[in-house]
Amino acid sequence: MNKTWLAALGLAATTFCWALNAVVSRGLVGHMPPISLAFWRWVLAGAILLPFTWTTLCRHRAQLRQHWPWLMLLSALSVGAYNSILYLAVQTTTAINTALINTLIPMATMLMAWVILQSRPNRFQLMGMCLGFAGMLIIVCKADPQVIAQLAFTHGDLLMLLAVACWSLYTVLLKKRDMGIPPVALLTFVIWLGVPMILPVYLWEASHFGGFALDARNLGAIAFTGLFASILAYLLWNHGIRVLGPAAASLFIFLMPVFGSLLAVVFLDEAFLVYHAVGGVMILLGLMLGVRRVSPAAGVNRQ
Repeated sequence: MNKTWLAALGLAATTFCWALNAVVSRGLVGHMPPISLAFWRWVLAGAILLPFTWTTLCRHRAQLRQHWPWLMLLSALSVGAYNSILYLAVQTTTAINTALINTLIPMATMLMAWVILQSRPNRFQLMGMCLGFAGMLIIVCKADPQVIAQLAFTHGDLLMLLAVACWSLYTVLLKKRDMGIPPVALLTFVIWLGVPMILPVYLWEASHFGGFALDARNLGAIAFTGLFASILAYLLWNHGIRVLGPAAASLFIFLMPVFGSLLAVVFLDEAFLVYHAVGGVMILLGLMLGVRRVSPAAGVNRQ
């Protein structure tokens, strides 16, 4: 079970990186256009990885040629679509709406895994999902039902739904096929397939809305998202899928409001209240239920 819990720890680290990513992207509204951030974070990530993986990519070029349509699809769903759509969505939607819609990822992933992989979630995963969802609601809505009643939705929320669908499908399809490509080399190849997909939209955005200042805020955001939200988070997420499977791995998305609350306490001097603790405990219990019955051997899809 050490392999299972190490994968779970990696998924928790991934979610922490993505919680920071959400904070960073919201903080850049008005400073850097959204597609600019998506484009340059992936260019940086790809540029860092390529020197270390070039030899491996050359050695596995037969597998890359064989699976390139599948890799194109994975790249389009993750590098090309998910982050770009997410950055566009946060321009016009609220943090609460973003967190609520993100929690559809575990449900969508479980459903897609059931349909595409014939991987029916077990009762512990279903119980974990219910506990995690309830805990997330308590944190995001501050244990106040009126918050839910007063929600207003915008076109940014529709973009968030599209982003959720892209990420859930990517998570399931990554598990579906064994391509025999080492994880770091696979990520490098997927990144460089995805960068040209973003380029036309980036050029259109730059021509209509201008560029961005090369200041410490913007360059720091690119550095963080390129290193941590892209390279580290994606490698750990992909590893978690191989070990735990998509259904169990997706439950870790429920940790995002927990980490978001902790970040707000540390950086924004917000108070840590009882509902934070109650929701956090429920989410952690849900994760333990969802992970404890996963067999590492059953979850591995070597890449």
